[in-house]
Amino acid sequence: DLQIQGITGTMSLFIPFTTLKPIANVLNPHIWIAGRKSQQPDPMARQMAMNNVSKVMLPINVILGTADLSLGDLINLNLGDVIQLNTAINDNLMVMVSKKNQFTGKVGRAGKHLGVQITGVVRDTTDNLLEE
Repeated sequence: DLQIQGITGTMSLFIPFTTLKPIANVLNPHIWIAGRKSQQPDPMARQMAMNNVSKVMLPINVILGTADLSLGDLINLNLGDVIQLNTAINDNLMVMVSKKNQFTGKVGRAGKHLGVQITGVVRDTTDNLLEE
């Protein structure tokens, strides 16, 4: 995966066959499998990788709800006005991690700050469809 200016996607790299022709015999997958030595997982390398991955910061967004306002209502909004959302206070909210629905949660309080208590995990059904 490649991320450029906040957009993540897959990048394909195409190499002309004439460039690969001199080394084509080494690129044979049968040689890779037959000539490959089985590697034992290195516990220290795995631990280092896990330590590095655990430090990655991810954006978390919680969708409180939506509302439809006319342009006139939007223009006339003043400090202290309240916009009624389509969710009730006890409804589960969608918790997004890196723009993907991952959890459900409820509004709560953490000290003097608002918080979200995780109430469930969102199972992505598209992953299951691809595996079948």
